[in-house]
Amino acid sequence: MTKRHGICFGFIVILLTIMFTLGGCASSRGVDDSVVDAYTHATNFPAMSNPNALSKEILEGDKLAAALKFLEDSSHYLYTQKDLQYFPAYAKYKNGFDEDWRSPVNGRVYRGPYYDPLSRSVCWLSINPNGAVSVSLGSYWGLVPPNKELPANEAHGFKKSDKYQIFSYNSSGQMTQNWIERQRGTFAIDASLAEHYGIPGARYFFVEVKLNHYEKRVVTPEEFYEGAIPESWSMGVMGQWAMHWDQKGEQFLSFEQYWAKSETERAAYIAKANNDPVVTDILANTGGYFWFDIMQIVSVADLVGFEYESSEGKVNGIDMDHDGYLDKYPAGHPSAGELILSGGPARVPEYVLYLNYKDPWWIDWVSTRGKIKAVLADGTEVPDPR
Repeated sequence: MTKRHGICFGFIVILLTIMFTLGGCASSRGVDDSVVDAYTHATNFPAMSNPNALSKEILEGDKLAAALKFLEDSSHYLYTQKDLQYFPAYAKYKNGFDEDWRSPVNGRVYRGPYYDPLSRSVCWLSINPNGAVSVSLGSYWGLVPPNKELPANEAHGFKKSDKYQIFSYNSSGQMTQNWIERQRGTFAIDASLAEHYGIPGARYFFVEVKLNHYEKRVVTPEEFYEGAIPESWSMGVMGQWAMHWDQKGEQFLSFEQYWAKSETERAAYIAKANNDPVVTDILANTGGYFWFDIMQIVSVADLVGFEYESSEGKVNGIDMDHDGYLDKYPAGHPSAGELILSGGPARVPEYVLYLNYKDPWWIDWVSTRGKIKAVLADGTEVPDPR
């Protein structure tokens, strides 16, 4: 879904040998202390040889409430993949994106994991059958507050709850199989700006979770070309489908080739795919939507070596008052008036960080080779607001 990097950190394997049980956790605003158990996964670790290794805190009370607010504000979009040039289905759309789509989680236009400073990267942790801890990097996660409604056609498997739910949607693989088999995992989320929410010193939030339920995402060949599954899933499906048809002597169409065909040609192609049981099987085993209860949230201050997408050009910002503009340091601060940012250098022009993120504009990196710009629905570039 974004890019999915199967990044494994060898040193994390030692975590399993030094885990021990944490006792106690206060319940607050929907965190379920009834599911806290001995499976602390990756929270308890001495952070290698650091003498201050145990600089971690199980959050409770006001700090827990602040962390939940930070995570809610930092959620990704929960989108159906049909909306930006970054993804294969862009060829369907005149301007490369679906101008009508808005996130059911936060209402925002989709701009991609690199280009939206309000969303945070995550490292998903799970324990493999051999006892090693696997780590995968991504962006497709979010926090749903109690009693919120979400549309079933995009929030696949969603069940309204009176507690906080954290979700993830991932392509099939060992990590997701670990979640299903063990019912546990950890979301290690970039918390570099959480100090502004009242949690000083946090580098990561380790959100320990218990699987509530998941829904396998099954799509038809037509839905595949409509962009109904995220990019990483599409890449896997594309490779399997293309190899299968190549062996049969059939032509597999890329997204661009598919949408360049006439309506009649597309219908004939889809009919052929619908009658191929191997293609049907490939599309039925792409990935799933996972819904978790939160066991506890742990603030970790040590720098333990997780890579996030900020190292590749993602800039993080915050909008605590939800006015659409990235927050600035207040008067009296040494950096008063400057944007509160971490990460970078940004892939987008600096002026983009000063736009209103509630407004309908998109990131265009396709129409002009080598240039990234913010554009409106008619393709015109958004002017520098400064």
